[in-house]
Amino acid sequence: MSLKEYLDKGKEFVVPSYQRGYVWGKKGGEWKTDSVTYLINSIKSHSEDDNPLFLQGITVTENDNEIILIDGQQRTTCLYIILRYLGYDNFKMRYEVRTDSRKFLEHLYPEESDWKELIENPNDESQDIFFFKRTIRIVRESELESKSGMLEWMLEKVRFLYIDVPEEKAIPIFTMMNGAKAIMSEEDLIKAEFLRLVSLGDEGNEYQMWEQNLIRSRYAREWDKWTYWWHRKKVQKFYRVEEQKHPLNMLLSIYASHKKVENYDFGTFKTEIIDKERAKNVFYEIRSLQKNFEETFADPATYNKVGSILQMFSHDDRLKFLEHYMFEKREVDEKTLDKFYNYSFIGATFDEIKEDKEALKEKVETTRNKLGLMDVYNDNTSKEDAYRQLLRLNVNEDINLKRFFDFEIYSNRSLEHIFPKSKSYYVDNDEFHSESDGSKVEKTYGMLDRAEFAKVGDPDASVHCIGNLVLLYGRNNSEFGAKSFEDKKALFFKDGKFESRSLLHTIKVFANQSWGAIEIITNKHKFFENFDKTYDVI
Repeated sequence: MSLKEYLDKGKEFVVPSYQRGYVWGKKGGEWKTDSVTYLINSIKSHSEDDNPLFLQGITVTENDNEIILIDGQQRTTCLYIILRYLGYDNFKMRYEVRTDSRKFLEHLYPEESDWKELIENPNDESQDIFFFKRTIRIVRESELESKSGMLEWMLEKVRFLYIDVPEEKAIPIFTMMNGAKAIMSEEDLIKAEFLRLVSLGDEGNEYQMWEQNLIRSRYAREWDKWTYWWHRKKVQKFYRVEEQKHPLNMLLSIYASHKKVENYDFGTFKTEIIDKERAKNVFYEIRSLQKNFEETFADPATYNKVGSILQMFSHDDRLKFLEHYMFEKREVDEKTLDKFYNYSFIGATFDEIKEDKEALKEKVETTRNKLGLMDVYNDNTSKEDAYRQLLRLNVNEDINLKRFFDFEIYSNRSLEHIFPKSKSYYVDNDEFHSESDGSKVEKTYGMLDRAEFAKVGDPDASVHCIGNLVLLYGRNNSEFGAKSFEDKKALFFKDGKFESRSLLHTIKVFANQSWGAIEIITNKHKFFENFDKTYDVI
């Protein structure tokens, strides 16, 4: 079939909802040039020799008013733009559920638009429009319009196989023909099924069909907004879903789990969750769930508390918590959320926090004992508890100020000795301390020994205890070295250099005028006052 015969059908070409976005103009992979340039170069070379140009087959579902593109969307869209540029207007094309893309193509007339201004940029509202503009730029730079008779030649000499298949075979054929390059995800199939179910109407009733198309477009826009939101890097990091296969995997899996459907896929979603009668109600329920995810992310207090819980919990407990919290959000009061928040920091599981008081009591006692050790820093399990509790204290400060906490620190964290550990030692008397080789060395001014902690009331304190430790970003820790407290303080506050200056509890500690045995013990006692008040709720 020639391109002219293709277009003379006089029908609207439709890109269905399950098709991926337009990407021609993109370089990469094994190809040395992009597809638009390749097509234009082929058109030029074949037109110069006046030889027909045979393109790959185009597979469609054709009905009375439309030609639904199953395979051939990218080529047809590119040809649409080229022909518009050459002044041909007997060509109607519609992106079914992407309103912005449809409007852009509908108004693409050289006499009405300054095509020179249609240059792609990173702020374009959609992927489609970005690559529409890139295609336009490539077409303009090709100067196709300068060749006499180019439009007529293309209409007659550009040819391809035209394959019309039954509508019910469209999606299986699309998946089969595109292979691994474009296998639709479970989420894409669920979306397509939603759109199909909500747009079902009586055949022949044009008014109803028009109404159903409007509904389908509205549903599709909302679904795409969810996808865009979950695609944001900050959202993915917050909800710990950077590795998921599809942006909506978390949303749909939480919903399916709430409906007692495990390991959901398109088949189980279709048979156990949605059908024609339930499709709209299910969609509204998912929309309500999505709203709860968005509200949690947008409010500083819930952002900080939920974000902490997600950092502390294991993968399975994260999913349990999110299902519980997002579906019961209106009923989960602040006290209940605080319980999950605080007890997640002592290693309690979701089930323990929810219903096992004895397990919580035991974890509180164990954690307190470990954090009371003289050498918290060098004991691996105690050190982990110190990380968690100091993180809690810093998050608390941001909660009080209604400020969003930066959870990136959890993967880039360190503990810092406020009084330098290199200036501490144990002595048997007040005049000498012991070196590692057993020799006795006279005591040096500015160092701390165990006796000095005993003098001020806490023989179990040391420079390695919780009272002398603060949370820092790992990148900052290495710059402190063995500096004195005064030197560390000067470096910490200098020119806003340290990322760790965002840690408000750490700032409070460094704001002290001096730091020695008394300050370490005082800070230790403050820590345990806070700990006991926080966990004395059972």
